[in-house]
Amino acid sequence: MKTLLITKSNYMACVDPESMNVEDVEYAREAISRIVLIKEDCLVKSGEMEIEAKSGDILITFYDQDFPNRFVVVRSKEWVENLDTYEKLMESYAADDTDCCDAASL
Repeated sequence: MKTLLITKSNYMACVDPESMNVEDVEYAREAISRIVLIKEDCLVKSGEMEIEAKSGDILITFYDQDFPNRFVVVRSKEWVENLDTYEKLMESYAADDTDCCDAASL
């Protein structure tokens, strides 16, 4: 079975362990505009498209207005765990950086 390897710098390659062939993996992350963790049940609308999203769903929007789906809703425990971890990390950075703009420290 081929293995999709992801390096620390997020480079991806597909490796065939039998032939030892390494192939680049094409990806289109530039197409993604926003990734949002839905905090409460809501109706997501864009033009004629609408989807009911539940708390804990992930909303992914795309830059290209011509895509068949302007946005998608994903239900994934792993995505939620990562987004929660990221949010906590950003909060800790903000808490550590509170005195950067304190007038008394100038």
